[in-house]
Amino acid sequence: MRMRKKLLYYLLGILVILVILAFGPLRAVGDRGRPVSVLWSIVHLSKYLLWQSSLMDAFDAGFSPWFYTLIPLVCAVPSVADLHGELVSRFYMAVELRRGKYRYVYSRFLRAAVSGAWMAAAAVFVYAVFVCILFPLNPVGITIWGCEEITAVGLACHIWWKLLYVAMYGMTMSVLASFFVFLYPNLYVDLSALFVVSNLARHTAGQGELWFPLVMLAGLAVFYALMWKWRSETI
Repeated sequence: MRMRKKLLYYLLGILVILVILAFGPLRAVGDRGRPVSVLWSIVHLSKYLLWQSSLMDAFDAGFSPWFYTLIPLVCAVPSVADLHGELVSRFYMAVELRRGKYRYVYSRFLRAAVSGAWMAAAAVFVYAVFVCILFPLNPVGITIWGCEEITAVGLACHIWWKLLYVAMYGMTMSVLASFFVFLYPNLYVDLSALFVVSNLARHTAGQGELWFPLVMLAGLAVFYALMWKWRSETI
């Protein structure tokens, strides 16, 4: 029963991330240049107009600032829900006694990291397949002067890099959420704190620099040990 519940969390999380990606702004339409999403364009535009956007345009459109604000919350839910139940029920004490003080807390660090990375990567992969089916490799019907043609190899490298970065970002934010749960096991407070952090960090995260999640992850690895040295005696 517990495994089925966790699987449901993951499937719903991937679906939510796909919806967020599909609502990213793809292009402007009308005299006023109203921005429309990838999903709206697929549903409402003719094939001729739709194919004026390349596959890379459609893929990159999903990664809006709102994506980087909301994906941490989605990626964190499975691991923080599991950890919260463990702390509230005091089950962690038996696990800690069996594994050791710091092996326990870092096993939860690793669990949160793998959970967040897996969910984010799976959603981005499915979205990449989705847009690959519906959009052309290069725009059809228009010529954009000064732009090189996109190659299949170049597109694959671009998607792979974005998938790696988003997986690292989801990993880091999931670990951060678990850190908040250790500090104060109240999911409403913890997810609210995570939303504030992700909202403040969304523009930096949107730049796609790998150093950002790596530095945060390294810092959290240190803070986990410092936190558990004090917190394990007071939960």
